[in-house]
Parts: sequence; structure tokens; C-alpha cells
Amino acid sequence: MKHMSRVASRSLVWALLATVVGSAFADVPLASSDADRRAKQAVPQTGKALLYVYRKQDGDDTISALTLNGKEVARLEPQTFGLWNVDAGRMEIRADGKTLALEGEAGRIYFVEVTRSTAGGVALRQVSYATGRTQTHQARLVGAASATSDKAPAKKSAPASKTSTSSTPSIRTSASAR
Repeated sequence: MKHMSRVASRSLVWALLATVVGSAFADVPLASSDADRRAKQAVPQTGKALLYVYRKQDGDDTISALTLNGKEVARLEPQTFGLWNVDAGRMEIRADGKTLALEGEAGRIYFVEVTRSTAGGVALRQVSYATGRTQTHQARLVGAASATSDKAPAKKSAPASKTSTSSTPSIRTSASAR
């Protein structure tokens, strides 16, 4: 009986240690409350489009690595979003093996939803302005530390689509911009 108790204790210690270590690496850094508020009111910079990519509460806590035009720009967990001012032209958004290509127009705001199923499947889809605005207002902006760089490369097939990937770009705000 003592042997089983010792084995159970060791198993419990290892399980707790794995949980603590795993959760320490699983968290995505979030932006400040002020940056989050400004991001939710952002309008595109002159000559640019604004791209929001968000993940709502979807039942899967796995972090999704997000790439824009081939470069990792953020990591999203449920209830988080990223925001980028991008040049007009082709944008390629990729999360966990799924890709969505959009044609961006200067002055427009685009919303893309990343969804993970509990079975591990991933879906990307462009959503309406109203849906995207509502969902991002319920989420938190990821911090700059979740991005790997300040610049994402232009898509090779579309040289006009250079992208600024700052998580908190210099933001102009307006409640009525679309």
C-alpha cells in the first residue's frame, strides 16, 4: 500500500509540474488596455487597408500561429485578435495549415475569423464589418511580443502588398470608419 501511495504521489507531482510548465508557455502576451482600446477604434492609415484577425471562444485552448504573407506575425488564443495596416493588394493569411487569400483595398477594414474545433480542425473566413467589429470588441489585442518582427515580407507574386505588422500600429481612430 505504501508503494502505491508513493507512486501516486510521484504521478501527481509530475502531473502538476507539467501543468504549471505547460501553462507558463501557453499564454499569449496581451497589449495594454490603452492599446487595446485604441485598436478597437482604429481606421486605416492613408493609402492602407486595416486587417483584423480574431479568434473567438471556440472550445479549443490551443494557440494558433498566424502568418501574413508568409511571415509569422502573431499567436492567437481564444478571445484575442491582431491588427495590421496593410498595403492594398493581395493578402495571404494562414493559421495552422489553413490559408485565406484576400484582395485588400486602401481605406477599407477587413475582418478574418480563426476558428478551431475541439477535434483540432481550423477554419479561416472573412466576416462582415458588423460581425468582426462585435467579435473584436469582445476580445483582447495581442501584445507586440507575440509578433516575431515589425515587418512581414510582401507576397512574392504581388510586390505591391508590403505589410506593416506592428500589433499596435500608429492608430487613427474614428467611430464611423469602414
